[in-house]
Amino acid sequence: MKTLSDDPEYRVAVDTMNELNAKKLEVDRQILEIEAGFGKVPEENPDKVAEALGLKPGCVDAVPNDGARLQTLRQQSQQLSAAINLQWDKAWTARRYAGYRLFAQNAGNHQKLTARLVAMADSLIELNKELQTETKRLYALGCDDAPAIQFPSFGLTERLPYWRDELEDQRRNVDKLVKAYANDKK
Repeated sequence: MKTLSDDPEYRVAVDTMNELNAKKLEVDRQILEIEAGFGKVPEENPDKVAEALGLKPGCVDAVPNDGARLQTLRQQSQQLSAAINLQWDKAWTARRYAGYRLFAQNAGNHQKLTARLVAMADSLIELNKELQTETKRLYALGCDDAPAIQFPSFGLTERLPYWRDELEDQRRNVDKLVKAYANDKK
């Protein structure tokens, strides 16, 4: 699967939803025609219209009752709306899982970059500890002018372990997703 639209489950769900939408549009069009009076036999040349409706020529009074048909069409429209909503949920779910599968198939570089970020955060934490130790040693020697160096500065150093933990959580989530996809393939 190269793209999301290549996923067969997602494609079927979307195609089904499109078919339902087309049917609903046709039913709604028929409802509008009946409500607007377009479904009625016009007074001029009624024989051709009666023929088109499958009636015998001269039977203008035998035009089907539009009230019952309108009620049936409205019920169909409601049922199609419910089916479209249900199918939309199915398509959304299929898209979501197709996205997971697509990500899992292509997550190798993402995993490597996340692991590098975690390692960089670990290095920064370790370097900051070493700098703090060195600064304390210089103060102990009497070097009161030694700058207290930390990176990143402005209070961000305290947040660094939390960022590292967030990155580690993301890395674990990616690993779980990739493993789940690998198990689904078997």
